[in-house]
Amino acid sequence: ARRLDLIMGEMGFRIVQTLPPFPVPTTYAVMGEYGCPFAALDFLSVDPAMAEFDEYATPLDQFRELVDAVHARYGLFFVDLPANHTGWASTLQTHHPQWFRRARDGRFVSPGAWGVTWADLVELDYSNPELRSYMADVFLFWCRNGVDGFRCDAGYMIPLETWEYIVARVRAEFPATVFMLEGLGGRLETTDALLAEANLDWAYSEIFQTYDRAAFEWYLPGAIARSEKYGTLVHFAETHDNDRLAKGGETYARLRVQLAALLSWQGAWGIANGVEWFCREKIDVHGKNSLAWGSPENMVALIGRLNRILASHPAFSGASHLEVVTEGEGNTLAVARDGLIVLANLDVGAPVRIRWRAGAFDAPTGWDLVTGRAVDTKGGVGLAPGEVLCLSPSPVDFSAPALPFRDPDAAPPEAICSRWTFPRDAKRDVCVPAGRCVEVSAPSHFRVSLVDPQTGRTLRMRRSAGCSVVFRAPGYVGDGTRCRELLISMVVYAPGRSLRTTSRFLVSPPADAARVKTSLSGAEARRFPDMRTVLSNGAGASSSVRIAWGEIRSQYDAFLAANPNANVPSDRLNLWARTRCWLQREGYARQFDSRCLTRFCADPAGRFASWRFDVPCGMGMYTFLFSILMLEYVFYHHHCAN
Repeated sequence: ARRLDLIMGEMGFRIVQTLPPFPVPTTYAVMGEYGCPFAALDFLSVDPAMAEFDEYATPLDQFRELVDAVHARYGLFFVDLPANHTGWASTLQTHHPQWFRRARDGRFVSPGAWGVTWADLVELDYSNPELRSYMADVFLFWCRNGVDGFRCDAGYMIPLETWEYIVARVRAEFPATVFMLEGLGGRLETTDALLAEANLDWAYSEIFQTYDRAAFEWYLPGAIARSEKYGTLVHFAETHDNDRLAKGGETYARLRVQLAALLSWQGAWGIANGVEWFCREKIDVHGKNSLAWGSPENMVALIGRLNRILASHPAFSGASHLEVVTEGEGNTLAVARDGLIVLANLDVGAPVRIRWRAGAFDAPTGWDLVTGRAVDTKGGVGLAPGEVLCLSPSPVDFSAPALPFRDPDAAPPEAICSRWTFPRDAKRDVCVPAGRCVEVSAPSHFRVSLVDPQTGRTLRMRRSAGCSVVFRAPGYVGDGTRCRELLISMVVYAPGRSLRTTSRFLVSPPADAARVKTSLSGAEARRFPDMRTVLSNGAGASSSVRIAWGEIRSQYDAFLAANPNANVPSDRLNLWARTRCWLQREGYARQFDSRCLTRFCADPAGRFASWRFDVPCGMGMYTFLFSILMLEYVFYHHHCAN
């Protein structure tokens, strides 16, 4: 979290993705010095080894603080979730061994790829529908904790119908969730099917292992076509399975980073941390590696410039078109994209002159978006070893920051029927008719969710671009006698900290369906302990009594309240707060309360109410009936006396 000003501020990344945050083996079946983060022991916990000791915050709390810090910077937070397998002796393997694959001899099976078996992992078997349901709940758990997307490790090994089920369950609550398939090692047909049929969003491209001109000319057109047809292929500059870029030298590292960014489809690219510092030590997921953090020789400024280009220039958004247009000899690459041309010398050992197809870029002078310098393009362009240019026919100013997320569902002011404002309304119950628009606002940007407390399901989730969002209240569910009770949960990104609040959000019944419930059984009264009866005589006297007899939960509760001024309206005066009763017989005492209430009835006109109790006492049961009758003349006389 303390690195985010550099990662998201100086370098301009919009998405932060972590390795799996789950606990991993430390003794039993641990491999390597630290164990593998993909060997999850519990999909619903955060590894305490990744947290700082804090008397006020659990590891999961600190995880949420990191998510909040990313969201406060208008970013998205992704988690790597290896749903294909667990570590040995995981919670699932211990309690649900039937959910795992076994060989014919009963041995648990470890997954693998490229001829390598990952012996510290044990593979799940999704032929069991209970496992599919459990794993969908795992994804939902992390969405409810703020996660915006998932890297689906070894996702091609999980059956398509399982992904269809998981994605449908998640999207029912969080429709904007991003699923990024790690399909490396699988068949391209499998990747296509998972993107097109199971509705996963993105997948890894293989540009990180495309090295020379022939390989780019073979791979890039197919990758572009696949991104257009099935789903975005993300250009990662490297992965943990390969040597670090800087091992090939700083020039080579700059070359590969610029190619990953400038050839990306709709600006989708990424790096593993350490690339920006020219880290040379290969990533070992079983160990603890140096990232060369803070190295004086670095690509921080270059990466920041690339991300500003991708965030601001229209050629890197929408349905941008890319085409390989290289001509002539040499290990070079020219790619045209919507008025720009990307030129690269793939040879880091010698300079070269690059040419491209006529008509792809005809401006006699091009301005390099990366350096801002003017380049003469007549007769081709000379490139230094490993040099990359992104030429525009006119200069472009990228000094202005990229615009933050904009709300696509903003409603006009006249469509808003209710407003909920933080912090003013955080302690209030707000009631809104079903289907009407509600404006939620706060002093700074925020995320807000509507949650059904009965099911835990998120019904609405919105993030603000500025200080307000508008959403439509969900439909009414009920018999018309009570409002639908929901929770409005909010995270406000105040300067330097995040503020969380949860309060009740009520959806009222439609006018033609609203009814007042005038009779309840004892069981119903116990199920709704906050219900009360309100009585009045029309002459200044009233009662507001809890159906749970004898209880007071508010300053407005009163067995008898009255207006002491006979001439003008005024604040009421509580004359009689409550009535409490006990039955005492043969040394045994029992209080009258909701536990022995059998029936409550009220007059629809609000003039009387009655409670029926069956009170156990000794070996028998006594039945009592209490009634409140509002008599107009009694309280009128009281007013006259005052």
